[in-house]
Amino acid sequence: MREEGDDHGDGAHGSSEAGGASVNVQVAIPLSAQNAEEVYEFALSHVRPAAALREAAAAFDRIGCEKEARRLRARADLCEAPAAVHEERRRLIQPCLDSRDPVACEALADEFEELGMVTTMREMRAEAGRWRSAATTGSEA
Repeated sequence: MREEGDDHGDGAHGSSEAGGASVNVQVAIPLSAQNAEEVYEFALSHVRPAAALREAAAAFDRIGCEKEARRLRARADLCEAPAAVHEERRRLIQPCLDSRDPVACEALADEFEELGMVTTMREMRAEAGRWRSAATTGSEA
């Protein structure tokens, strides 16, 4: 699994890599209740550094999306977390994956979502789904 928070980028608001080159861009997207989910997903995946994530969180607070604002702030905190914090979280993941217990994996994924570790959360939920599917069909996942 890719480690969350490793891709801090030092761009103004977003960073995209293509062919080994890095392009930093500043993106202004009008936020409303109608596009909140799309903008939230974009912010989680592409917005760096932490200050820009906090700015996005404040915008979500202004339109009443407290859960999204809280998770964006958690993502900002994750970007600034020391290496020891990332290592501790990595140590929590492996026993869960080794257990092949979808319930435990999804529970840990829920905790990681609250910490802003959305990519890891999605990968863990996908793995839990594969285990469930394999258990249903009797095959190896």
